[in-house]
Amino acid sequence: MEELIKDKVNVWDVIDTYFRDEPYYKSQHQVDSFNEFIFSEDNGIQNIIRRENPFIVHQGDKGGNNISFKYEISFYFGETLDETKESPNHGEPINDMENIFKKCLNQLKINKVEGLLIHNQNTWGNNNTKFFAEKLIKSKKINHIGVSIYDQKFIPEDSLASIIQVPGNIFNYKLLTSKKLERFINKGGEVHVRSVFIQGLLLMSPHKIPDYFAKLIKPLKEFHNLCKKNDVNPITLSTGCIFKLIPQCKLVIGIDSIEQLDKIINKTKIQVSDNIVNEALKIGKQYSSNLWDPRNWS
Repeated sequence: MEELIKDKVNVWDVIDTYFRDEPYYKSQHQVDSFNEFIFSEDNGIQNIIRRENPFIVHQGDKGGNNISFKYEISFYFGETLDETKESPNHGEPINDMENIFKKCLNQLKINKVEGLLIHNQNTWGNNNTKFFAEKLIKSKKINHIGVSIYDQKFIPEDSLASIIQVPGNIFNYKLLTSKKLERFINKGGEVHVRSVFIQGLLLMSPHKIPDYFAKLIKPLKEFHNLCKKNDVNPITLSTGCIFKLIPQCKLVIGIDSIEQLDKIINKTKIQVSDNIVNEALKIGKQYSSNLWDPRNWS
């Protein structure tokens, strides 16, 4: 029987099959180790850096019973905050962020704040920032942490962020109607909307608009004509459109005086019909321009 098997089976074919099916039979364990080192969230280099951040070096024993040193150097491993390679910005060390926050509390003469917003949307992916936020919440120094964003791809999906600040107005409301923002709200997230008046541009009389915004004059005229036609103040219609899109949102506005704040609050309280709001949003949808985003003003 054994001789019959030898006659029908080529031993070298069997060996060749092994090399065919296991091309990295000698090095696979090295490949696996490398991948784990680079990509693993538990044992990889990112976790090692996070765990050892900052890396502290001591030099010069002072002597005595207690272990103390003359010099201490802390090396912080930061993360790029900007998407572009050219950005020189790096993550703030945890201690620095804590000291700045404590200084702010002391200057304001308070022990805690309701919420803290991270200004740079790219910063939220920074491990230092999240660790800092978690530490503040656990210490009960803040009730809520959030981030200011421009693009829906930066809407946080983790439970740590409970507030986001977004731009929104009748000419730029795509983000306000995104499914991702809707999911954030449904999970209990709070939305603050800024640039409702587009830095005041939406409230200016069209004939006073600077030449730089010439391409925006036509849509702004249509908006003001709609207000005039229906005897609605531009403030009322501007804010009414935002509350139509996100009824539970809060508005972030800039003011020059208490009187101006009172005026905006009073005008915001006035109800405007859905028909007028829908017509305003329809006008806004027709005219797209990067100039509706103040970041593009120069």
